Amino acid sequence: MIEVIGLTKSYGGRTRVDDVTFSVGDGRIVGFIGPNGAGKTTTMRTALGLEKPDSGRALFDGRPYGELPNPRQSVGAVLDAGALIPDLRAIELVRYCASVQGVDKARAERVLDMVGLSDARRRKVRELSLGMRQRLALAAAILGNPGNYVLDEPLNGLDPSGIQWLRHLLIQLRDEGAALLLSSHIITELELVADDVVLINNGVLKLRSSLADLARGAGARVHVVSEDVSSFIALAEGNGATIVEANGRAVVVADLTAGELFSLAAAHGLVLDELRTESVSLDDVYRRIVDTKIEGEAR
Repeated sequence: MIEVIGLTKSYGGRTRVDDVTFSVGDGRIVGFIGPNGAGKTTTMRTALGLEKPDSGRALFDGRPYGELPNPRQSVGAVLDAGALIPDLRAIELVRYCASVQGVDKARAERVLDMVGLSDARRRKVRELSLGMRQRLALAAAILGNPGNYVLDEPLNGLDPSGIQWLRHLLIQLRDEGAALLLSSHIITELELVADDVVLINNGVLKLRSSLADLARGAGARVHVVSEDVSSFIALAEGNGATIVEANGRAVVVADLTAGELFSLAAAHGLVLDELRTESVSLDDVYRRIVDTKIEGEAR
């Protein structure tokens, strides 16, 4: 389990992360989203002890990262695939990580197979594409079979087949009981794997929810077709619904569920020819909360 509790971090007098609190339960994937400069990387680096917080803390299975007996067997992290030692061969890098982590070196060979780099094992890191370096960084992260993962933009540089491969890997790790904190700008991909979402903007927590709750939230829209659409509109509005769009016999309604609208129509003898719910996408939620015109910072 990963817990971020009241985490605050400033640079040069400017607050980059402001009293952020959330958790990642075992067997859950949390999509960590926000525009450039929102504070995602700062949160992750601080949680991993690479930055000292002004206040607050992060815990992995109840302990700060620096107090874990063997941190890399408890937490697998990918922050910057470009930071790998460039002159080592892929197999040498993973073997080195295995020695540091106290892991059997035979597993180094296995994890290279797991991430699809068995044919590149003798190639130097600097000769690898960005996508291949991402796979190598992930190999190092899963080497110790940890129960927690902190992954910052692991989709960067992956081609469509690589993204599909990573999607399956993340789901496998989750199903094995791991807690995964995953940031990405590819929100449509996060929506395919995440159980929960945490959104920050300008260092401030803006949203913390399960995707299931978002889908059931007030933002969901219901499409209705009725011969007596004017009566239906009056009935729906009288019971707290918002009419988003009306076009002939069709109407789009928010703030009441399809079940509630069906019950209202039935109670008043209104015939509905069509009734369907349009799910709210994570991208829709993101765009509603974040001002996309904000110029992000480097972090």
